[in-house]
Amino acid sequence: MKTKFRDHQPDDRMLLPPSFADLLPKEHEVFFVRETVLKADLSQIYGSYTATKGQPPYQPSMMVALLLYAYIRGVRSARKIERMLWEDIPMRYLSGNQQPDFWTIAYFRKRHLDALAEFFAQTVVAAQRAQLVKLDDLAVDGTKLRANASKHRAMSYGRLEQEEKRLQEVIAEDLKAAVAEDEAEARTEHPKDPPDKGGKAKELAIAEERLETVREAKQELERRAVEREEKRQAAVRARGATPRHSATDVKPKAKDQINFTDAESRVMKDGQGTFIQGYNAQAAVDAETQIIVAADLTNVAPDVGHLPDLIDQVRRNIGRLPKRVLADAGYYSEANVKDIERQRCEPLIPPERISHMQWRTTKAPKGRIPKNLSTKQRMIRKLHTKRGKELYKRRETSVEPIFGQIKWNRNLRQISFRGLANAKASWLFECAVHNLIKMYKAGIAWA
Repeated sequence: MKTKFRDHQPDDRMLLPPSFADLLPKEHEVFFVRETVLKADLSQIYGSYTATKGQPPYQPSMMVALLLYAYIRGVRSARKIERMLWEDIPMRYLSGNQQPDFWTIAYFRKRHLDALAEFFAQTVVAAQRAQLVKLDDLAVDGTKLRANASKHRAMSYGRLEQEEKRLQEVIAEDLKAAVAEDEAEARTEHPKDPPDKGGKAKELAIAEERLETVREAKQELERRAVEREEKRQAAVRARGATPRHSATDVKPKAKDQINFTDAESRVMKDGQGTFIQGYNAQAAVDAETQIIVAADLTNVAPDVGHLPDLIDQVRRNIGRLPKRVLADAGYYSEANVKDIERQRCEPLIPPERISHMQWRTTKAPKGRIPKNLSTKQRMIRKLHTKRGKELYKRRETSVEPIFGQIKWNRNLRQISFRGLANAKASWLFECAVHNLIKMYKAGIAWA
């Protein structure tokens, strides 16, 4: 007896066209995305549309919903999002069976990138209203993200000076050769008509354009050097001392680099010890719920200077500060510890890097705390106690996993936008998407 299979007629027509919502399970995240967009404040986006003529644009709420759902699925390419609009049932539901092309999707995202970044703060407030922000422990960490630029397109200040000198010599030689060509052509009985635009004249134009680019890069590095020196001298004056020279007299170091593709990105060492052209993405997370309550992205590689700004952002977003701040050794400084304590929070920040195994096997100190311990020694002692170990362990299970979720589960390998402001806005939107996923998994509706 032959096996009987279920009937399969993919070309059969349905008597009535179904709603796309009927084809999805009731608990599907696409309904959460739709509800979120309808309740969120999109006035900044809607307010940017003032034209009354021409083809009406797509609904901004629809476009935001498409971006949110695509990012949740780890898709950021506008061309892939366009393809999803034809092949993916949840996307067809969100779009009302409309298919904006990839150019429209990319332009909408670029045009409203700042407004999409502001959406992050809304997710923090919504999570707080839903009581997903406990803020007993605030875990802070950073990760390096690749910029949309190659480190091989960077050049040091010393190399720029050499290149400028070389180009000046090339231009002088090409100019002489171009003049000689013109004179030789003028002596011929039948000059070329139209004049030849190739030869030395073309080489001269390319060299002059290259020289202008090199000089602009040099000026940018010099501006950065002056800016750094002004900050250093301001700190000197704050101590009551007087700087020995003017900030404008400072020149960049020979090894200072600038990237021609994305001048605001920097060469940094990532977690694997590889040098990349990238940015430093920061996140402060509620250790219990993994809700990101503060985020930032800069082109400064060391983490230590980011901690005060993140704590200030937590205060602005939540209206209060955590009981404890957990961060790794990259954030330790005596100034950071005292600043946190001054705000009546308890810092747990190891002064030195130590392996997880060594930290866990170290015996807890006994007896009373000696009175003559320095800030650094007190911190080491606290972290080696049973309570300190138990509290600090929460950092490993809160902020570190969110970077894995964002970078690996949702495929964020690189920031696609160039420039610090655009890269930061892109990162904030990624953090907003992360918070929405946490709210959905917790069964919390947007409030």
